Parts: sequence; structure tokens; C-alpha cells
Amino acid sequence: MWKKEHKEFDTCPNCGSKKLLAKMAQQEAIERGLVKPGRKFFLYLFEGTPLDRADFERMLVGSRSPVVSAKIDMCTECGALVGREYDKGEAVKTLTRDIPNLPPQGMVR
Repeated sequence: MWKKEHKEFDTCPNCGSKKLLAKMAQQEAIERGLVKPGRKFFLYLFEGTPLDRADFERMLVGSRSPVVSAKIDMCTECGALVGREYDKGEAVKTLTRDIPNLPPQGMVR
């Protein structure tokens, strides 16, 4: 069983700056009342399973699959892409075929 985990980072690992582009836009939007406090902005979000589509299709209903999400921002000081948050956990396969961001069959990762 994959251990559920959540981590957040608020500084650039390259230069140590806390000036992250989407985070600064998030703070301004909250201050101006455009979004509720607690809402988070990111430049890119990846969610899904590291399994290949063919492996996922072979799984039995009720099987557990590892799932991950990574939320990316950019440092305004040095331009480095910064991983601000990540989550990992498990999902249970159901009768529906919905699993986020599985690449089309034959697509190479």
C-alpha cells in the first residue's frame, strides 16, 4: 500500500527566493477580493497515475492504483520552475473508466 503524503514548499530551491509568480498573483487576487482566502494558484498542475493505460485496463475492479499530483510555479528571481506542492496516494478502480490524465494508448512517456 502506498503511503498517503502531502508536502508544500514556499521557496525556490535554486536561489532561495520566496517570490513565486502564481503565488504572488494568488495573494493579489485575495487582497482585491477576487477570490476567497485559501484559494491557490499554480502555473501547471499534473494529476494522474504513473500506470500505463494498458496496465490500468488490466486491473480488476477494486484494485488499488498509485495516484500523484504535482503543482508547479515559477521563481520571479531566477526563472526556475518550482514544485510548490505534491500529493501522493491511492485510488480504487471502479466500473467507470475515469482516471485523470491517462495518456492515449500508444503514447510514449
